[in-house]
Amino acid sequence: MSKTALLRSAQPSAKVNLFKQYNGSVPKILQVPMPKADVLQKANCATVKGILHLQSVSKKNEALTAITRKRSLKAPNFTAEEKEYMDWVQGNAPKSQKMDLVGMAKARLKEMGIQLDCYNSKEAAAMVCEAIAEVASFAGGPAGAALKAAKARNIMKIAGVSADAEKAAVATRTVASAADLAKAAKLSNSERVLAAEKSLGRKLTEQQEKALIKAHEVAAGTGRGYGTYSKADIAEKTRILQQAGFNATEREALLRQGLAGSLSDTKAARDFANKARLEADKLRVSGNISESTASYRKASDSYEVFIADPKAAKSSRDYWVGAKLNAAAERYDKAAEYFIKTEQATARSDVKAQNIFEALNREKNELRVIASKNPGSKSAQKNYQDHRKLIEAVTNNKSFQLGDAWKRELLKP
Repeated sequence: MSKTALLRSAQPSAKVNLFKQYNGSVPKILQVPMPKADVLQKANCATVKGILHLQSVSKKNEALTAITRKRSLKAPNFTAEEKEYMDWVQGNAPKSQKMDLVGMAKARLKEMGIQLDCYNSKEAAAMVCEAIAEVASFAGGPAGAALKAAKARNIMKIAGVSADAEKAAVATRTVASAADLAKAAKLSNSERVLAAEKSLGRKLTEQQEKALIKAHEVAAGTGRGYGTYSKADIAEKTRILQQAGFNATEREALLRQGLAGSLSDTKAARDFANKARLEADKLRVSGNISESTASYRKASDSYEVFIADPKAAKSSRDYWVGAKLNAAAERYDKAAEYFIKTEQATARSDVKAQNIFEALNREKNELRVIASKNPGSKSAQKNYQDHRKLIEAVTNNKSFQLGDAWKRELLKP
């Protein structure tokens, strides 16, 4: 996620606007109440979108159930909200609240895992028509359920995939709320297996039960969790689940719903980062460069949890540590980003540039002297090399400007 996206996701106003935008586009009966401020503070925008999705589906089902029940009466007495909803569905609502059936149908197809681009125009049109019939249906009771099921089967038949695949695809798109993720993190092993079986709609094999628990325990003790797992963490979880026979759709469902993960913990992440950094330092000094780099990467992965936490205050020193960790981990662009942030409190851009130039140049000269005096030291050579790569990344950073003379000086060996 970009820096801009991270900041936007952390802003309460952005999350409030998501509720306002949704509630302004649907009739009153489908509107979702705004959560308390402390709940919004803890959630990011992705979680808010997940909450809105889950609650909107629930409210639509409730509205349909109430309306179809009354339709079976001789003299149905619809409430004002129910009438507003029926007008909205039938296209008589204000323009901002009109239902886009074609759009809903395409969204339904996407939810079922069907990409229209993969089919010819005749097949695509047929599937859209079937999907429109499904999403627009007001039939109630067994007849309504049978109609929707029939339309879904027709769509899958045209698409050439099985109904089981459609069921799994829908489960995959279920996004867990912050509360659901918290509950999932606290599940016992047996409860986790049962929850997975319920989500996937089938019994797990003994091998898959063990794999689920093993995938859940990846990155345990590192402080990393939902939303802060590293790419390596996700890849390892995916590998474990795949080897146990979970297909791609099932793997995505287990990861999205928090059944193969834990919550982030900023304090634990900082503690782990410090321990991993110390271990990496020892490996670096001993000349074991490859293992030290791997350890620095683990440290920087967990340190990122702290950096990304909007509630945790960050000082210039904290960003300097992040820069050094990422440089040692050979993540030079990220290191440059954090090194520039060490001067975030400096208002004047010329003073900021000078401070960064002097800090980089001073350390470059120090490391060059150490490297020249210790030509046989892998550690000294690697430290100097990493710093020069950091300098290159800073001078190439598009959001930060250094004078040409300073750039030339920094880029000198």
